[in-house]
Amino acid sequence: MSRLEDSRSDWYYELPIVLLGLRSVVKPDIGATPSELVYGTTLRLPGELLEKSTENVNAPTIDYVVKLRSLFDRVRPADTNWHSSQKVFSNPALNTASHVYLRFDGVRHSLQRPYTGPYRVLRRTPKTFDILINNKRSTVSRDRLKPAFVLPDQMDQASSPTPSLPNRSRSPTPEPEATPLPNTPALPRSTTTRSGRR
Repeated sequence: MSRLEDSRSDWYYELPIVLLGLRSVVKPDIGATPSELVYGTTLRLPGELLEKSTENVNAPTIDYVVKLRSLFDRVRPADTNWHSSQKVFSNPALNTASHVYLRFDGVRHSLQRPYTGPYRVLRRTPKTFDILINNKRSTVSRDRLKPAFVLPDQMDQASSPTPSLPNRSRSPTPEPEATPLPNTPALPRSTTTRSGRR
């Protein structure tokens, strides 16, 4: 408190030290400090707060504080538990499949398929698969795959890259020529806005 009187203008900087002193002083009626009652142990104090004690340091303490200290000495953090009994599903057919589908993990457009393929399996490990994508070897996580059940005569087609669809914008057939309409009187056109107003 004497430090508080020295610097009255910025007393709030000293407030944590004052609170530490109040929490670490022994209360005579209970024979313990408030921190011992809350935490079960004494606080580490800076040397400025300690005074030379004339009392016997090994004086008996109240049974409650002794029991609380021994209780906190025995407390250990609880072991972590795995509460879910479900295991991650992995299709057992992946262990023997010759071809697999690969899940596309990016943002899909509307009506885009979630899986591409089928792709031929070159090598498998417990966590990854090496598959042939567009005649290139790619290592992929097992979680992104599902087995493809391909007929033997379709295996060669499945491992080859998917042919691109013909461009439909150009049609090879010529368009029929427009036939002229007989002369009809032109009707007055009324202009209409995009919202449908006239």
